[in-house]
Amino acid sequence: VNYGWEIFDYMTDARSSALGNSTIAYNYKLPGSTLINPSLGSDSQQYVSLSHQSRYGGFINNDLLGFQIDKFKKPLQINILYQGVGKIPNTKSMLLDWGLDGQFGTNDIGEGNGVLDEGERLDNSKLSFFSQQQIGFHSAFKMEIISIEFGVGFKLLSHFLDNHSAIGAGLDIGFINRIGQVDFAVVAKNIPASGLIWDDGEIEATNTKLSFGTHYLKRLEQLSIKLHFNSKIDFVFFENKTNSVFTINNLKSYGSLSIEAIYDDRLFLRMGKNNIGSSTGGIGLLWDQISLDYAFLGPSLYGLDKNHHLISINIKLSYLLNFLKKNNINK
Repeated sequence: VNYGWEIFDYMTDARSSALGNSTIAYNYKLPGSTLINPSLGSDSQQYVSLSHQSRYGGFINNDLLGFQIDKFKKPLQINILYQGVGKIPNTKSMLLDWGLDGQFGTNDIGEGNGVLDEGERLDNSKLSFFSQQQIGFHSAFKMEIISIEFGVGFKLLSHFLDNHSAIGAGLDIGFINRIGQVDFAVVAKNIPASGLIWDDGEIEATNTKLSFGTHYLKRLEQLSIKLHFNSKIDFVFFENKTNSVFTINNLKSYGSLSIEAIYDDRLFLRMGKNNIGSSTGGIGLLWDQISLDYAFLGPSLYGLDKNHHLISINIKLSYLLNFLKKNNINK
């Protein structure tokens, strides 16, 4: 099993989601950007970012809180992730596995085979439900290694599934550099291999993923428009997904790309395609102290999943603190 750490891949803010999570080399200076590449993030402006996504009529809820701590030599970007899945049906005790004749103890064909055969039925009174929660913590900071600045992401994950629980830690390393007018980025996630240890001793490991990406900015000065072009390709060993760009032995690759148009540094239009083949898009609005982002994610390339939506609100920390201070004084 190698899916335990995927929450850190698909749970991002609305801006990155609308751009297909291809923003590995695009530093839009919000805390959520460091989930894609820990070498990104703001060196000056401090924002508090809150994202929410509800899927399948509230059956799955995802929340992301991001902020920056500027008390050290270099800023520390913090992201706290939560996913809750409620009322998962547990049907394992419902089957009256008595065989084709529907009578217990006759040892006829189908009895005790664990399959719903003709003549067998389900006991609705045995239907029960359980839930799943995941809580993740991701911190990112910059450091120099052999005189080269890298971004380091340290992450923790707690996973609760019915009466079972797991905990684990992982590490990401990112790098970004500009050559000419193009930004190039490299990110290695889950180094050497991030793992979850379950309460029964089972170890759920996630293989290292290596990603490369680019970002290019085109300015249309006369129209007050900026165009941001993004691309990313992921390489993963021993991956089971079938939508890879190409496969060499046990190595598979997945691509994503996007474009963002910004008018007058206030209005944002976004569209892209993520690494599972889903079309993405969204809009954004920026005021002096607050920005609002919306993302639309379509079904996957093979028609799996459904359309869903994501909203993020970003508030400058100084504005938020002043607002809270004023309200407290008025009381």
